[in-house]
Amino acid sequence: MSESAEPNQKLVSPPSPSPDDDTELPQHNSPPPISYSTDPIWSDVIPIPQQEGPFPVVRIAYTNEFREVHDYLRALLKSNEVSERALSLTKHAVSLNPANYTTWQYRRLILKNLKCDLQEELVFNAEVIEKHPKNYQVWFHRQKLTEWIGLPGQEFEFTAECLEDDTKNYHVWQYRQWLLEKFPSYYKAELEFVDSLIKNDVRNNSAWNQRYFVLSKTSEFTVELVRREVEYTKLCIRLSLHNESPWNYLRGILNGQDLALHLEVKAWILETISKRKPSIYAYSILIDICELQIEEGDVTALSEALSYCSILREGMDVIRKEFWAYTGDRLSGLVVSSKQ
Repeated sequence: MSESAEPNQKLVSPPSPSPDDDTELPQHNSPPPISYSTDPIWSDVIPIPQQEGPFPVVRIAYTNEFREVHDYLRALLKSNEVSERALSLTKHAVSLNPANYTTWQYRRLILKNLKCDLQEELVFNAEVIEKHPKNYQVWFHRQKLTEWIGLPGQEFEFTAECLEDDTKNYHVWQYRQWLLEKFPSYYKAELEFVDSLIKNDVRNNSAWNQRYFVLSKTSEFTVELVRREVEYTKLCIRLSLHNESPWNYLRGILNGQDLALHLEVKAWILETISKRKPSIYAYSILIDICELQIEEGDVTALSEALSYCSILREGMDVIRKEFWAYTGDRLSGLVVSSKQ
């Protein structure tokens, strides 16, 4: 089902109550009825059971409530009904299964055609997110609402609050990145926000990833910027030498830079690990830099790289000993190829 009605799709409303019928139609924020089958408001709807074939295998043990709600939902979907009662039904269905994409899409169709208050819908969506923060459908629904509204409103504050509960929630970061690309004027404050997260937890790999994302969208990786980021990363590495996150960030920042800058970083790494307990990640980057040296014609870097591979293979990272053996063989092959 598309986000809006198809050209030939006829949206219908439920039958209007008769003049002498004092039954009040449900609003989308009303509590669900105890049973739709006994509620007079739903008497005109013939529920459609789920078709599982004559010989269902591993039948799911749905509750009676779940089965009834979705039987009525299928009926409204079939008739393309757009109404307050349909909106109320989708809310009930979402409470039972917030991962049901069809329910959310149907709800968006109703919201748009009834011209509902989208700010009110954001509040409802936030309530669902509070219970199900790692659900693709609830975050996509919020993205569509914000897209329709056309302004970020309090969304950056909302995602910041969500990250206080879980700083590494992929869904929150994905939505926040979408917000930045949709409303690019907010990039200016994002680096400061990310910096505060890294200062609070230098091991927050999601914050490091967001830092790289922001820079890649807003800056050219000039030598000046890279040097600044290298110095920033050094400070964080000193705080936690065995933390993989800043080492990975350092590798990413150096990617594509000239050999001279790599050699400066190499000298700093060697000095650092000479004074403190060596890090697996430090040796890993040293091997990368040695490989760059070999590619630039300095074959003498091979013996150094092989010694680092040996250190990792035989003691520091034995669980990946086969990988480091392969890496050593691959680098040796580079030297052989360069001499042919």
